[in-house]
Amino acid sequence: MREITSMHELGRTKRLLIIAHQFPPIAGGGVFRPLKFAQYLPKFGWEPVILTVKPAPEDTLDTTLLTELSPSVMVHRVDYLHPKRIERLALRIWLTLWRARLRFVARKLEPFKVMRWLLPDAYFSWLLPGYLAARRVIREHQIDVVMTTAPPFSSHMIGLGLRRTVGTPWIADYRDPWSQNPFIKFPTIVHRMLVQRWDKAVMRSADIVLSTTELMTANLLRLCDDRNEDKVRTIWNGFDRTEFSAETIRGSQADRFVISHVGSLYELRRADGFLNVVQTLVDAGEIPSDRLNICFMGKDGTGVVQRYPDKPWFTHYDSAAHGEAIAQMNASDVLLLLVNEGSEAQVPGKLYEYLASQKPILAVAPPNSEAARIIQQTGMGIVVSHEEISALGTVLEQGYRKWKNGEPPFSIRPNAEIINTFDRRSQAQQLAKYLDELSPLYPCGSTTRLRNAR
Repeated sequence: MREITSMHELGRTKRLLIIAHQFPPIAGGGVFRPLKFAQYLPKFGWEPVILTVKPAPEDTLDTTLLTELSPSVMVHRVDYLHPKRIERLALRIWLTLWRARLRFVARKLEPFKVMRWLLPDAYFSWLLPGYLAARRVIREHQIDVVMTTAPPFSSHMIGLGLRRTVGTPWIADYRDPWSQNPFIKFPTIVHRMLVQRWDKAVMRSADIVLSTTELMTANLLRLCDDRNEDKVRTIWNGFDRTEFSAETIRGSQADRFVISHVGSLYELRRADGFLNVVQTLVDAGEIPSDRLNICFMGKDGTGVVQRYPDKPWFTHYDSAAHGEAIAQMNASDVLLLLVNEGSEAQVPGKLYEYLASQKPILAVAPPNSEAARIIQQTGMGIVVSHEEISALGTVLEQGYRKWKNGEPPFSIRPNAEIINTFDRRSQAQQLAKYLDELSPLYPCGSTTRLRNAR
């Protein structure tokens, strides 16, 4: 498929409505996939239209991301009730009940428990305004195909409603699994059954289902009947090559051995084991504290970094713009990746940018995980399993000694052919091919069905 230099080459423009709850200026790992699709799809004949939410005071923002989007891309935003506001309301109710000595009821309504009870997820309040806005956008912009990306999975429920009432061809994009996600704890069997039913309904109703890893694709196939297997496909996450030019890739601090982790920490991605090993090495004098810099860049939802605020070898940035995160990668000697047990099918989005930075990767991950497989196939680093965490000390000590002698801390043999498959432009081209498959199937466009549904 050749690139389109002008949308006028197409006659009537083909339009894709991307429904993404997370979209710039809201920051977070989930924004880059829809953002980069929107950035590069016009080169392959598709004009993106975005439907998302208005940023709330509770959101972390990165306004620099908006510069990556063409001013011609139309972005529609809707109001909704942010989950943190719901949580604060639940907390006030809980305090009122507790003070009224209705403590039995209060225990049942603890705020964190209330959030788990919300269906289809904590972002349910954008479902109705998102659906109504999507119908309007489909009609006004003559949308040819709709794509929803999740989590949050309320976005897929919007797509399901549109597919059933409007009939627009629909691509459901799973960045994470839903009913198969081992880290989603359902408060009741009813919640589990409903989510399983909705997940299967999405799989049945969507024209194409996308996932971000081969293992996730294999798991999603279990939700399909035999007739639907060919519509479940993989488009990996990736990196934007323009952000990693030769001019931006540079060496690290000359006087410190720099190991950086870029991305948030939370209960399912913890740094305790790694930091304990580092502390042991420093205490034993194997790595001098004034020659080491362990940098964590991103929010810490585990409280781990609070134990190291006064350590001379430890640095933490609670938030950073995307460009600053890339600069930190480029200024590092080693990039740290943390993948917990149970997350074998998921790949942290930063891994792909790690690959583009051409820096050695040290991963603490299950050896059978997709992340470990990518690192091994690309020849970009070392994987240490959680069961062998004690071996991490030897790896770090040897890496430091090599760095001290002016050598690369780890030997890497980059496989450029495999690394290039994660380029965002190539992934947009792949998506455009799938969109072209769908658009001839509905020659009347979505607006005909919408007029009949009104």
